[in-house]
Amino acid sequence: MKKVTENTPEMKHLRNMQMLRIYWGEICKVYDAVAGDVGFEYGPLNSNYVLLTIRIDKILAKEEFAELRKEKPSIYDSFMGNLDDLHVAYELMRPELWSFYGKLERLWLEKADGLGMLKLKDDEQQLLDYTDRAIAAYRKERDHLYANFLKMSAGEQEEVTQEKKVNATAPPRKIELHQLQPNHYNYRTGILWLSATDKVVIASKGKVKRPDGKKYEECWLLERLFKTVNNLKRGVKISSVNGVHPDKVDKKMVNKVRNYIFEIDKKIVEAGGPKRLIFVQDKTVKIDSSYL
Repeated sequence: MKKVTENTPEMKHLRNMQMLRIYWGEICKVYDAVAGDVGFEYGPLNSNYVLLTIRIDKILAKEEFAELRKEKPSIYDSFMGNLDDLHVAYELMRPELWSFYGKLERLWLEKADGLGMLKLKDDEQQLLDYTDRAIAAYRKERDHLYANFLKMSAGEQEEVTQEKKVNATAPPRKIELHQLQPNHYNYRTGILWLSATDKVVIASKGKVKRPDGKKYEECWLLERLFKTVNNLKRGVKISSVNGVHPDKVDKKMVNKVRNYIFEIDKKIVEAGGPKRLIFVQDKTVKIDSSYL
């Protein structure tokens, strides 16, 4: 077993290595808690997350950590305003975050060489305790919101089923679309106007947001597509819709967007519109140019 004298450069480096590993592990725990289809801004958890990132950056700023600083995966500065992107992006982020943690753990074990954990300072232990409590409180509230979301979804699905039974015998109708413009989609109500008198309700009951505060994927997609005339004419990149780098768009993400479009087009057809108004081409969501 190594004998390390307190306050020597070796001891200081070992402490920094230990805390880097611990803080990064806490970061991974926070992401696992926050990422998902049901998420919401929670101030206490976000504050502790930001404090963790600050301490990590201070350690990595030291000269001896230059290589690890380059290898550190990209993470959010704050969760506030980024949750809509996070629940999609985290599928790609998670392996990188935990892989980096695994490397830090190995490096620390090599440096410690049988010494074991160094005693944590009061402020270090306090930050970890506060973060763990915030994670637990967040998960409890998230589970409550998710339970309410499931109840509401079940009720809405029953209404949709009853409506389909009523309309099952109605003859199909066709409408003549006007030339689509940005103002033909109302992002607050989730309504797409196909003509001056014909509309499609993309969001059930006109609710563009779910109980957890996030927008339904179909509504968010149309909001991006109908944002400007240029977006309508040129289309919107899937990377832009999901808020990720174009290199991060994989087959799974493309298929998810295709599913959103399928649901939108199905509602358009039921309202008497064309079968294929919106589609994906070259990782870009587009509208049939004949309706522009």
